Amino acid sequence: MIDICSEFCHKMSMKTIVAAVDFSDVTPPVMETASGLAAALGAQLHLIHTVDPGPNYAVYGFSPAEFPVSPITDKARENAGNRLKALADTFPLPGDQVTVATITAMPVEGILRYAKENDADLIIVGAHGHGFLGAMLIGSVAQGIVRRAERPTLIVPGRKDK
Repeated sequence: MIDICSEFCHKMSMKTIVAAVDFSDVTPPVMETASGLAAALGAQLHLIHTVDPGPNYAVYGFSPAEFPVSPITDKARENAGNRLKALADTFPLPGDQVTVATITAMPVEGILRYAKENDADLIIVGAHGHGFLGAMLIGSVAQGIVRRAERPTLIVPGRKDK
């Protein structure tokens, strides 16, 4: 683990850190940064993942009763929860210092709501580096978080293969 905190970090009053992961190649650097900060600051670390709630059937003239996605969403939440627990077990932190949560919501809204509900002092998310065109076409969770967050946010870049 790298020491990412200076004397300045130790003076900061950050007791709750929310780190959102998507199980992509950006997850390891997000985890390393989040666990390092939580350890250095003695902060509670919340490791979270959002699961898409599914399509909005009303737009297409259907009801959820006609095409239920609940079993798929339930299984996705279960799988994500298991993966989060496995990731949390790799942190060099005591178990009572780490909380895992799976949220059914669109990523930006879910992360921001969770951070607010848990009075987070810092939100940590990863950036995929899709570039300008990718961000324009598919959007960017990191970009949405930074634009709408009401609390400090740290964007961790993915590792570049050299």
